[in-house]
Amino acid sequence: MMRQLRVAQSAHGGWRATTPGTGAAVAPRLGCAKTDIRARSGGVRCATPHHQVACPRGGRGLGSPPMSLSRTKLRQRRLQTETYLELSRIHRVMEARVAELLEEAGLGDITPAQAAVLTHLFQEKETPLTARALSRRLSLSEVTVGRFVRALAKKGWVSRTVDPDDARAYLLRPTRKAYRALPKLIGVSNALIDEAFSGFRIRDVQRLHDDLVQIRTNLGAGDED
Repeated sequence: MMRQLRVAQSAHGGWRATTPGTGAAVAPRLGCAKTDIRARSGGVRCATPHHQVACPRGGRGLGSPPMSLSRTKLRQRRLQTETYLELSRIHRVMEARVAELLEEAGLGDITPAQAAVLTHLFQEKETPLTARALSRRLSLSEVTVGRFVRALAKKGWVSRTVDPDDARAYLLRPTRKAYRALPKLIGVSNALIDEAFSGFRIRDVQRLHDDLVQIRTNLGAGDED
């Protein structure tokens, strides 16, 4: 036997079916807002045949997100996680490749991290940098950068002079030895870049650059040099 039901919106924003006169709830939440609804064998269905096709959720509340949205969010999260892991892998692979290229160029006594320090010092031809300035540019702690600088100074790649404006700080400059090795360092950098961006067009590189800058900005480091 079939019972005629009435659909009313609940206080939670969903929909529920009630028996006329008693107000007793027949189904906790419905996936359809149609008022012509019947209950059969304890189940709830749309009475209009064509509308049954339009309501495939069958019993899901109107306040619940559709399954397709949940799958989309899950796929997005997985892709974000994989992209993060891929960035970490790229960093490790690039460091390993730089170490190989430095060895091939006869610069095996310099680590990839130390080479990055030298690169920043070469870029500041007129204004020597302090360890603090280097740490900001490299996104590393002053302790870590200080360790790199001491190693480079010990090997004769970097000179240190007391900062006249701050006796606690040192001004860092590449030595003559470093400048003699500059062509080799440039060769290492160019070889790495050519390998890494093989097959990329300039607009591809620009888009990748912009996306990476946006990620850095999202993480609160967008104002760093």
